[in-house]
Amino acid sequence: MITLDTFAVDHHARATAVAVAGRQFHFFLPAQIEDFIPEEGDTAAFPLWAKIWPASLVLADWLATRPVASGCRILEIGAGLGVVSVVGATFGHTITCSEHDPQALAFLRANAQANRCPDLPVIDLDWNRRLPVDGFDVILGSEVTYRQADFPCLERLFNTLLHPGGTIVLASEIRKTSLAFLDRINPSYTIKAGQKVLRSEDQQIKVMLCQLQKRLEAEG
Repeated sequence: MITLDTFAVDHHARATAVAVAGRQFHFFLPAQIEDFIPEEGDTAAFPLWAKIWPASLVLADWLATRPVASGCRILEIGAGLGVVSVVGATFGHTITCSEHDPQALAFLRANAQANRCPDLPVIDLDWNRRLPVDGFDVILGSEVTYRQADFPCLERLFNTLLHPGGTIVLASEIRKTSLAFLDRINPSYTIKAGQKVLRSEDQQIKVMLCQLQKRLEAEG
């Protein structure tokens, strides 16, 4: 069993408290994000997984308030620190948590144990390589459309892993890339979009929450 002290020391991590849907959670995240940035300064390799994004909090809250459907299999892609998956599992959903970066996977497993979800499935999922055979009824992602270079493999993942009649739920701040991805897949998916504003003392952040379903003609 991973303890807060052991993981914090071994992975240069700190723990932060997060409240979602009336419950308290604790997540490990890097104490210094600079420790996980490659020395060569490759901006494409910036560790997007290494922070708790507002979009992840919005998506976690959405999932926590959904009724648990018997037999419904959920996949979170680009799970980062695992906020959505840990919250979903805590509220009774059958969810698989996925990432590809080795450091992210370590933090995911630690966060699952720290929040009493030791049986949460955490898998290494590389969007660019062969995808699992088994599909899912729901696919979730927060800030997964941050990089336009990911669009083709992300679309392939949806087409491969989403069961017929299934739902994709994406959360992101309103950016050019997130809007461009919706434009890209609009011919094949019906899109229902909403917006939530997160407010603090000094700022407000607008997060877009989109539910996508494959059009019947596209499935055919």
